[in-house]
Amino acid sequence: MRKLTSTHLKNRTSVSPLYPGALAQTINALIVPLDYANPSEGSATLALARLRSQSPNRKGTILTNPGGPSGSGVDFVIARAGDLISNVTNGEFDVLSWDPRGVNHSRPAITCGFSTAESFQDFFANTIIQNGIEARGNFTDEDDLVSFFSKVNETDNLIVEMGQKCVEANDFLQFVGTIDYIATEQSLEVTSSIEHIAATLNDAEDTLLGFAETCVQAGPANCSLAQANSTGPEIFSELVTLIDTAYNLTKQGLNNVTSFEIRDFLWGLMADPVLWSSTGVSEIEHSESVLESEANTLVSRSQRRSFSGGGIPPSSNTFIDPSVSPFVAELAINCVDSIDQPDITTQILFETVVNVTQQISPIFGEVLIVQAPIFCHRFPTRAVERFTGPFNHTLAFPILVIGNKADPITPFQNAQNVANSLGESARLIQQDGFGHTSIAMNSDCTQSIIRDYFVSGALPENGVICPTDQALFPPNITVASVNALVV
Repeated sequence: MRKLTSTHLKNRTSVSPLYPGALAQTINALIVPLDYANPSEGSATLALARLRSQSPNRKGTILTNPGGPSGSGVDFVIARAGDLISNVTNGEFDVLSWDPRGVNHSRPAITCGFSTAESFQDFFANTIIQNGIEARGNFTDEDDLVSFFSKVNETDNLIVEMGQKCVEANDFLQFVGTIDYIATEQSLEVTSSIEHIAATLNDAEDTLLGFAETCVQAGPANCSLAQANSTGPEIFSELVTLIDTAYNLTKQGLNNVTSFEIRDFLWGLMADPVLWSSTGVSEIEHSESVLESEANTLVSRSQRRSFSGGGIPPSSNTFIDPSVSPFVAELAINCVDSIDQPDITTQILFETVVNVTQQISPIFGEVLIVQAPIFCHRFPTRAVERFTGPFNHTLAFPILVIGNKADPITPFQNAQNVANSLGESARLIQQDGFGHTSIAMNSDCTQSIIRDYFVSGALPENGVICPTDQALFPPNITVASVNALVV
């Protein structure tokens, strides 16, 4: 049995607001071999966090991790989801998570040789990885395509240099990989960079339309993007026009806000619907104001206001290590988990970004150029403990596979494919909501199914559709209220 030992981490405790008797604490650390097959390679120290059950009916421990890869399990339990999971399961389970190898407070940390966030940004300065793509509409303009593909060689050299920095600075990278797959209708398969990025955006524009529809129902008083007779498609079209306006001004050198920045912001915003009525509307209005009032003012990139971004907002506590860039770890783990791709070139990846933009997501396709899998075909090392299957074992107890109706990052089709692959070993739940993963919006129905699953071992019928109860705009605009209006 592997022992818990003291580590560089300080013990921290905080009182759970939902279960005042429950303590969330960092539990020293777990020492694990870098390579279970060869313990002489050394060890890693995994930071752990646990929300303890104080219930007299305590049933055990739920292990959870936010994924990413590179998400901090310590932060996830202490500052974000520990209380939610405990509440959903009646407080009858400990909730335990960890910072995976190389991530956040676990040691050794993946740094790729960057000591600060600023040095990481400087490495990509004035490249397409930092600046993104300026493209009109669905990326069919010939000048835009010529400009984009002219960056292939520069980007390829940058990708190679980044990979070399990672392996030279962190000689343990081959020991951080775990598992990587893509869901198809028939099976779970290991994935190439092309398959990874091509499977991302199927629901992204449906999520944006959901944002527009809920804004319309909220009305001008509660969503200032709407007018008295607005429709969802009209607001959607206005957002496209906003992107086009930013593109035109950027091409003229009046680049207060670029079209790529707006696309990237909206994509992140779609992942976190609870921010739609606050951060979302205010940032969109800000960009409209900038583009209208400063159209004749040349503003350098360093003078521009940065968008606040989407997704789960950074926590304000001390459980995130500021010296470790999450994107560095995300990039490295994605790539060591990936398969060797001798037939994939950076040119082919550029072509894939164009194809996804033209055929799947004209609004968001360009954001793929700054995602971690872009680096993986040229990454110089792979994980020694990657699990590549088989994924078709019959499980002792079926698992729940839960997907949102419209998830801008992991589309519902992925959840369907995973459930189909597992057959009788899975139960599929569709949550009728938006955002990235089922915790992006509250659903009493989903929570009830999860509670019954853990507390009493009850299984739902396969294919249950759960409504959501999250108010996305005041006074109480939910997905259900929009659905009722449409019908």
